[in-house]
Amino acid sequence: MKHAHLEVFETSFQATDCYLTGEPYTGIVGAGGNWLTFDVFLPKCSNVKVCNVGDGQVKDDVGNFITNLNLDSKGKAQFRYYPPEYPTPYSLSHQLDVHSSGPPVYAMEVPIVLTYSDGNGDDKTIETKIHVCRPPVMLVHGFLGASGTWAEMSAWLRGLKFDTFSGNYLIPGKSIQDLAEILKSDIHNYKRDYAKAGISLGQVDIVGHSMGGLIARFYVAGSPNYFNDVRKEIMVGTPNHGASWVDVQLGKFGASLYDVHKTPALQLYEESDFMKMLNWGEKAGNHLNPAVQ
Repeated sequence: MKHAHLEVFETSFQATDCYLTGEPYTGIVGAGGNWLTFDVFLPKCSNVKVCNVGDGQVKDDVGNFITNLNLDSKGKAQFRYYPPEYPTPYSLSHQLDVHSSGPPVYAMEVPIVLTYSDGNGDDKTIETKIHVCRPPVMLVHGFLGASGTWAEMSAWLRGLKFDTFSGNYLIPGKSIQDLAEILKSDIHNYKRDYAKAGISLGQVDIVGHSMGGLIARFYVAGSPNYFNDVRKEIMVGTPNHGASWVDVQLGKFGASLYDVHKTPALQLYEESDFMKMLNWGEKAGNHLNPAVQ
């Protein structure tokens, strides 16, 4: 009597490693076409299919939709998972510890399932789960404002399961361009928080009040150091064509009184070099970044 020989093959299926932790990503923020690349290793297997990705999409490395995976001679393949861009509040049922302090980040849990036939022709299934989060919202206060400007708005947004950050741009001796660099740093630090938690964050949303809208506008459309990390900018009461001479005099008085925002007070004047630079090419639409909503 001959004994059947059963080979056991090593198989694996995981997302690409996080650049900070060196471990596979466990989550992703659905914004700006962000994706996770999955590496598949199924030696001597066939009929590999990605059959369940929730509301997300699976594509190859050139953007074509796929279901079947073609393994190479070593049993390896890759695919990209694109998450839904804006999960609804009721689907955000999981809480993640992303930041060292403050409220949790809410996420939806998405199963990703592979089916395949092993070397003996038996049907097998591998499943993993990842977390999908909404884009964080960076709240930028305006002239002579402070991070507390957004306290009620931040609390309301967090009640709707948004992750918010209220930055501090009330800093003496800084121009609007300098404050845009601080905004860039705030976004970078937020991306690091997410990366440390194993979540891929590519882009954030920004809400800017008054001069805060100009800080954000300069960052995404005027700064040479823009890092393509903003999906959407919302401006509230922003003087996009500057302030009148009278308003600027009042602003200068307030800036002198509190010894802060002295340079921005001058830059806000409608005829200032800064406003002319920011709105250069407006008639042709060149004053905006078309990649930012």
